[in-house]
Amino acid sequence: MTTGDFRDASFWMTTRDYVPGPPLEGDVEVDVAIIGGGFTGLSAAHHLRQASPGLSIALLEGEVIGWGASGRNGGFNMTLFGLTLSITALRFGKESAREAHRYMERAVDTTRDLIAGLGIDCDYEHPGFLRVATSEKYRARILHEIEVADSLGLGGIEWIGRDAVRERVASPLYLGAWWEPRCGLLNPAKLSWGWKDVITAQGVQVFEGTPVVEMARVNGRVRLATPAGAVLAGKVVLATNAYSHLIPQLKRKQIPAWTHIVLTEPLSDERLAAIGWHGREGIEDARNLVHYYRLTSDNRLLMGGRDVSLRPGSDMDGDLDEPTFAGLERDVVQAFPSLDGVAFTHRWGGPVSVTLDMAPA
Repeated sequence: MTTGDFRDASFWMTTRDYVPGPPLEGDVEVDVAIIGGGFTGLSAAHHLRQASPGLSIALLEGEVIGWGASGRNGGFNMTLFGLTLSITALRFGKESAREAHRYMERAVDTTRDLIAGLGIDCDYEHPGFLRVATSEKYRARILHEIEVADSLGLGGIEWIGRDAVRERVASPLYLGAWWEPRCGLLNPAKLSWGWKDVITAQGVQVFEGTPVVEMARVNGRVRLATPAGAVLAGKVVLATNAYSHLIPQLKRKQIPAWTHIVLTEPLSDERLAAIGWHGREGIEDARNLVHYYRLTSDNRLLMGGRDVSLRPGSDMDGDLDEPTFAGLERDVVQAFPSLDGVAFTHRWGGPVSVTLDMAPA
């Protein structure tokens, strides 16, 4: 466990005071045990409690709440389902692609409304999304995707040309963009920790620094062994994301892949004016290995993506990748030449579970 230095995992984890809760000591018995303290585990706990207030629930996290992808991602609340609409339609059929996108629209709205309804302070804003074309090839790719969206009867997506996109964000690279108002931005660590506050107030037992080292069936229930105790549960939710390959039954369904992020110092008013990012939209480009970037609440520029990396076997030591970090810092200046000389204050990475076709399994 690395609970003591969790703030080194990402910039987000430095943005709010947080004291991890105690680990499990001794044995407890519950109706439902949840393994994993990221968005999936927190959501499961919250919605189970809403649906069945009488359930006893325990959530076990091996490190701290939000330690994995939920405390290190770019903080986008967006409709992306898997790869692209056209690939989703080819893989699953047009009707499934249509329903997948509409499902993601509901997911974006639900997340926005849940944050507001629960009063979670996570710097949420809803500025919309631009998928920008940085070459003629990518311009054609985005236009094709918009045609697919139109053919599926999906609204809320439109093409904006070079002049229009550069009025929104002044990068010399942009030749046009997919514009979609349904996209939010947030601080994922604050969301994770705020959500933990919600579920503990609802009576969910949360144990941090509590890795599950063994699962076994005992008289029709499941026993989860931990270093200093055990949980006996009627049902178990596996909310383990990138760490799912450590569970034999899930190993073949997905693998952990690492993405990486760099972050600038807070941009001065002059630097912000030069890049003209007045609407604060979330941005991706159309490369196969995308860049994703945004402004934080204190006007730092975050850029992630570029290359992804894999690790052999059960090795999970892939967070730091110096060549990718250096490449991302160059990419920031290529997109915004006026930021030449800006200081980068944070670099981090982390694993996320991916399937072969990037769609849920």
